[in-house]
Amino acid sequence: MEYKGKQYEEVTDCSAEIGDLLQPSVDMELPDGHSVADYEKDSFKRYREIKKTDNVNSPSHYTQTKYEAIDIIEDVTQKYQSNVQYHIGNAIKYLIRAPFKNNTVEDLKKAVWYINRAVKSLEGVE
Repeated sequence: MEYKGKQYEEVTDCSAEIGDLLQPSVDMELPDGHSVADYEKDSFKRYREIKKTDNVNSPSHYTQTKYEAIDIIEDVTQKYQSNVQYHIGNAIKYLIRAPFKNNTVEDLKKAVWYINRAVKSLEGVE
């Protein structure tokens, strides 16, 4: 089923999520003074948005925040010297994705590693 440009599928189990659509199982007109809440939940079909994943262009662990990771990285790194942009970008990437991957501590350690490399490069150690 399509609704407002998005694809939805009927939910047949008993689960419910915020954002599910409820549609009457049969064509019904609500009498004056009545709302959908006045009817048994069995009178409605439940639909949930079909979310398509694109692991190449928009992996889920980079799109969990308000802004996509690549947009943040590009905006922030352009303000750094070219010799550390790569390191800063990777640090940001690991910080953004850490809570959404299986090993948060490992991703945080990777971010620190890249920050340390950037600092060494800016100090002229590398």
